[in-house]
Amino acid sequence: MQITSKAETYIGFSIKSGKIVWGLDNLTNSRKVKLIIACKTLSENSESKLLNYANDKGLIVYKLIDKTLDAVVNKTNCKVIGLTDKNLAKAVIDNSQDFLKRV
Repeated sequence: MQITSKAETYIGFSIKSGKIVWGLDNLTNSRKVKLIIACKTLSENSESKLLNYANDKGLIVYKLIDKTLDAVVNKTNCKVIGLTDKNLAKAVIDNSQDFLKRV
């Protein structure tokens, strides 16, 4: 049995409600992103690009601590997601202890 944190549950709600942007390229072309979550296996080049984008937009990037993003969102080779609903983003952040770290 896999233990799911509250933050993972809120990410699941975001996916089911379509309040998510998949991937770095889609994320940098979106104006609605409220929270950015990156995989711990994200390459240095992509992380640099992501951090530059986040700094320009005044967003905070969070990285998974123990799990890969693939496992959390059940999507192969997923390295970055953006949540577009501010309430779900706040709920993920509020319940992210031992799950996410701020970059």
